Amino acid sequence: MEFSDKEETLISIFLNTARPQNDDTAIHFLQASNWDLEEALHCYLSGDYDDQAILLSDRGSRLGHISPEKRNSLPYIVQEPTRVWETELGATTSTAESSRQDNLASLYRPPFHLLFDGSFYKAKSAASMQDKWLLVNIQSTREFSSHMLNRDTWANDAVSQIISTNFIFWQVFDDTYEGHDVCADYRLDSIPAVLVIDPITGKKMCSWDGMVEPQSLLEGLLTFLDAGPTDHHNTLSHKLPRRNSSPSKSTGLLLVAIC
Repeated sequence: MEFSDKEETLISIFLNTARPQNDDTAIHFLQASNWDLEEALHCYLSGDYDDQAILLSDRGSRLGHISPEKRNSLPYIVQEPTRVWETELGATTSTAESSRQDNLASLYRPPFHLLFDGSFYKAKSAASMQDKWLLVNIQSTREFSSHMLNRDTWANDAVSQIISTNFIFWQVFDDTYEGHDVCADYRLDSIPAVLVIDPITGKKMCSWDGMVEPQSLLEGLLTFLDAGPTDHHNTLSHKLPRRNSSPSKSTGLLLVAIC
């Protein structure tokens, strides 16, 4: 089966965005949606389909693969999972087509301008040194709500301003090495998840599951603006009851009475 340059580009974008197991799955969803990329991605990432039916329908369409030579000339390239949206314009792609693809990709692009660039350990250390709370977002390429967070919540101006000023923000996919460890450490059963973590102790302060609307997230984050982690721990230490090593007067009188 031969595909036009435009169709091959859409297949490449689908593969780099949704990361299915093979080309046939991308072709199946694109053909089913009449080559509407956004509709195809939404259908696939929402999980509202029958896996067995897709496998059966794909079994007869094994000619729908893109050659490595053509794939290398397409505008979207796969790098690290957190950089899957980075683009490189190919020589065969027109300026107008590239602009259209960039506009579509930008809808779901992670908030790179907010994200801490480094490991979870380094993010926690940076948050502790700067006396900021650590905000963590665990995402999944198979959950469309992860992409909705990028599109609606992290792109919200009020959310973006609060995060950049008061938090260290770290985002990772659940199928990466670090993502798997964080999910296990904090016993996350539902992805995507958003957590506020105390960088001093590593304790989870609060969390949200699934798609979190900007207003709901703002209300939750506002409670952490009054005090940073250090002030929080200082307040806790003052509230703890003090231990008195010397016996009280009443205890002494009681001992005398007993003797």
